Amino acid sequence: MQYSKSLRIGAITGVLIAISQPLLSMRVGAEPTIPTDGRTPRKNFGSSDPWVAKFADQPTANKPTWAQQFGSANLDFTEDAVADPNGNIVLTGVTGGAISGTNKGGDDLWLAKVSSTGKVLWKRQWGTDDDDEGRAIATDSNGNVFVAGRIRVSSIVSTDYFTTILKYSPAGNLLWRKQFEIALEGAIGLTVDRNGNAFLVGRTSRVTDPGDNYIAKFNPNGTQEWLKYFSFSGSAQATDIAVDSRGNLLVTGNTSDSLGGTNKGG
Repeated sequence: MQYSKSLRIGAITGVLIAISQPLLSMRVGAEPTIPTDGRTPRKNFGSSDPWVAKFADQPTANKPTWAQQFGSANLDFTEDAVADPNGNIVLTGVTGGAISGTNKGGDDLWLAKVSSTGKVLWKRQWGTDDDDEGRAIATDSNGNVFVAGRIRVSSIVSTDYFTTILKYSPAGNLLWRKQFEIALEGAIGLTVDRNGNAFLVGRTSRVTDPGDNYIAKFNPNGTQEWLKYFSFSGSAQATDIAVDSRGNLLVTGNTSDSLGGTNKGG
């Protein structure tokens, strides 16, 4: 990954961009430093650093209102970012080093919270002795942070990865973590409804699974309430999920087949 999968903006003025270095098609993340306030340079921590920038709703200059950068001495990538109800932005991704604390082994999952003015409020890192990835992030109406992804469990023959979900308080304290054995890609999409329930979506990986994709629901206390599988007549891969005001779940993804229409090619 060389850039964030997506960026969702809630109650915030202006535009936020969260990207990992380098951006090959633009000069903005390809430089060894990124300005923290549009003027002051900041050093690069490693070969690839996560960064986030805020631009005014109608920018008058070719520079951000502010930009923030952090990382380890190793490769670090941003996978997802979202703004919370108070205008702070939370990010998650993968680090091969130590963004916060010590590396637990292989790649670790990381998350960070940055204020609407560009101040890093806190950084957290979680991992096992193998590879772990933060792939999707969301917040609830109280500012709690949910992170979903996958963890590698090399000792289990049936699958290489477990899906995992973690919940942190607005202050960055880990409240609970859950995992279940499904999906090579782990959780790819994550959303939280107005009641604080979290919904994960991803692709399955075992021929014994009754569908190509799954949706899982966890209540605010971390209890898995249900797990549903679904497929289409062709090959379709779910990549993200959202919830509307009535609680309906909206899932999107990619396909190389025809889902009720004609494939346009490829």
